[in-house]
Amino acid sequence: MCKNLKGKTADQQHAFFIQNAQANNDVYEYGSYYLKNVTFALQNGQGSRSWYYQSCTEFGYWQTFSDRHPLRSTRLNLDFYKKFCNDAFGNNMWPKVERKNIEYGGLNLKATNLLMSNGVEGKYFII
Repeated sequence: MCKNLKGKTADQQHAFFIQNAQANNDVYEYGSYYLKNVTFALQNGQGSRSWYYQSCTEFGYWQTFSDRHPLRSTRLNLDFYKKFCNDAFGNNMWPKVERKNIEYGGLNLKATNLLMSNGVEGKYFII
């Protein structure tokens, strides 16, 4: 994608994004195509596959639309993420959140040797 944007004005870059968004209007395809590649390639921006795998199997840390903070599209809902996980990693891929809550104590966390930064240092602290 970067090579398609390099050397173009902001208006040309914007037009490129609009054209591609209209050409591939399948919101469910967004991102899952790249996650199918099992080769770890951090230098190509594909290092997020392990994070999404963990989200699709354990965490379910989905960022969806909120009326209170409408930063994301209403199309980013649980149905989107279910299809996303199945497309990227195979059928019936969905996090076992209840199992992890039991294993780690849920709101009564059972952990030792753990540091919590209270979110200020985390990459999602702005949200």
